[in-house]
Amino acid sequence: MAEILEIKGFDELLTYLAEMPETARPLIGDAMGEGLDAILRIVEMYPPQPARDRAKTFNTYMRGIGRFPRSAFVGAKRKQRGAYEGHVRYTSEDLGNQWSQEIEIGTGVVGTLGNPVSYADYVQGAKQAAHHAQTGWVTIEEALEQATPEIMAAFEQALDRLIEKFNQGG
Repeated sequence: MAEILEIKGFDELLTYLAEMPETARPLIGDAMGEGLDAILRIVEMYPPQPARDRAKTFNTYMRGIGRFPRSAFVGAKRKQRGAYEGHVRYTSEDLGNQWSQEIEIGTGVVGTLGNPVSYADYVQGAKQAAHHAQTGWVTIEEALEQATPEIMAAFEQALDRLIEKFNQGG
């Protein structure tokens, strides 16, 4: 799952990149890291846990843990039968803590955010289910939009540092 942000107006940067790539790439790599961090701060946040009774059926899922037996919530006197008697089924893949970032510095600088969780695309990706949007989950695209000012500022600071180094003679 990846989104693309196109940075416009960096013609000067490209000129300096051609003239001093060994200086520019690390600066741009740092800016890319700051940009990815800005997006991560948004997508790693969980919205509040929805009410247990919001659905037609009683919601027994506890975020970050998994599914509990219904009796754990209603204080039932009746004892369940079967293999899962009173036990939690640990099904969470811990979406918020699975985000990773990679910065590849070659002839250019490429930043990638990823999440290996099987349901990530349905909660925060392009295939987001309507009920996740309603409960407050931010898509990666929305996070990118929210973080754009911070990303642009990071790249502008990198450009300023590069120009400063260029003016100082390298």
